[in-house]
Amino acid sequence: MSRLPSIKRMRANIIPEGSPKAKIRGALTYLTSRGRVLAAKYGSVENMVLSEEPRDAKEREVFDRNFARISSRLAMELASHDIFIGRSVLEDLLFHSLVDDPKEDPVGSVLRLIRDSRLHEPGFVVYPLHSFGVLGFGFFQVVARVRPRFHVPDSDIMVSPQTNSWPETVRFLDAARRQLGVQSRLPSELLEHWRRSRPTRWLSSNPLLVLKTRSFPGSYYENQPEIVAKIQIWTALLFLMAALEPNQDHAGNDARLGSTSVINNFETFDFRHYLVFYPGPGKRHELDGDCVPMHLQTPELLLASDLSIDLDPRTWNRRHRMSRRLVQAVRTIQTGFFKSVYRRGPKLTVRGRIFRKIFRSLQHYHRSFRRGNDSDTAVLSLAIALETLLNDDASSDIKSVLQDRTFSLLRGMKGRRRLADSVHELYEARNEVVHAGGTSNRINLALPRAAYAASLLAITERLHALPQETNRPVADLCAADL
Repeated sequence: MSRLPSIKRMRANIIPEGSPKAKIRGALTYLTSRGRVLAAKYGSVENMVLSEEPRDAKEREVFDRNFARISSRLAMELASHDIFIGRSVLEDLLFHSLVDDPKEDPVGSVLRLIRDSRLHEPGFVVYPLHSFGVLGFGFFQVVARVRPRFHVPDSDIMVSPQTNSWPETVRFLDAARRQLGVQSRLPSELLEHWRRSRPTRWLSSNPLLVLKTRSFPGSYYENQPEIVAKIQIWTALLFLMAALEPNQDHAGNDARLGSTSVINNFETFDFRHYLVFYPGPGKRHELDGDCVPMHLQTPELLLASDLSIDLDPRTWNRRHRMSRRLVQAVRTIQTGFFKSVYRRGPKLTVRGRIFRKIFRSLQHYHRSFRRGNDSDTAVLSLAIALETLLNDDASSDIKSVLQDRTFSLLRGMKGRRRLADSVHELYEARNEVVHAGGTSNRINLALPRAAYAASLLAITERLHALPQETNRPVADLCAADL
């Protein structure tokens, strides 16, 4: 069972002491006094919103403003601990804490309700993928019926190639649930209902991503932005691993002929839903869930499904130290993003700005792997990813800045000079594409992709040295010692 962080500490983060947060403390003071009277009068959020009582219009406006401040702070604090409770759920809990517990602190009351109702416990997302393969297992899937699954220890994800069998898919989902530490059972009847009533052929014909989440939505789309961000962050782990495999360029390698992306692959692009499982408050030992239509954030959802890489599990069975470093780096990015960037608006701290840069650069890094891209588009995406990650401001000679910073970050790494030079070559190719409409030289993207992965790893491992105030955070991190 996953424990909720200390309620006392979380409340102190939501309603901190000190003058800079006077509005938050004032909002709480209002809700615990006059807000309780108004909440008791209407009884529910819906009744207050739909009320046409003109005498309370001004007071309802004041209530809404203060109520939103507290519920927003609750959502931000929970998200910083990787817990996503839908805003409608939080608002209902907060409203009823005002009505039902007139002598209680409403913030502490909401946090205790979340704990006691187990809304913070883990579930998982099942997401359709395409173009993903596990090297060396294609023939074994057909001949020996070996079912490869790719899981990095201590990570929040597990990936399976296409099963081509509904019973095999159910077995994989149950194995992934246990592997990721989700204790509640799969809702087998709900899965069967979705299989019969929705276009879900992708569950057996496509590779699948299972992502551990702590999400309790009030409706289909409430936590979708957070889930999409988590998918983007954790699939980055797989792209980084692909880039750092010794034989990185699988696209032109005969080894890919034995990949599950080539053998026995009948994947479909007709996926219109993904699955979200979460703890059901009335179901002590079984998960609840939603089959969520891909109607909102459709471009981001479709990009997240493109995992155009082939991974070799035999490589990572030997490289335990590197895989642990990568998992820790991705977890650091996730924590930093949701603690310093999520719902913070445009005015960010130095840590917020660096985590926003990392997150945006990962989005462009993902695009550089797409197999459907022509090489020029991949060059542009990878160059943007590197520039977003490594550059602090506009420079007259960006390619030299990127080369020098890559060289600085990769101290002690074998092939350091070659990787730094590949970044310089990539940026020259980028300039040709931008200014001449294309490049005559075919560039090997494997090297700059590896340079990006190694640089990102080095940056995350230096974040402890990030100054609280600086205009050149990347330059400071490049100069810092581990």
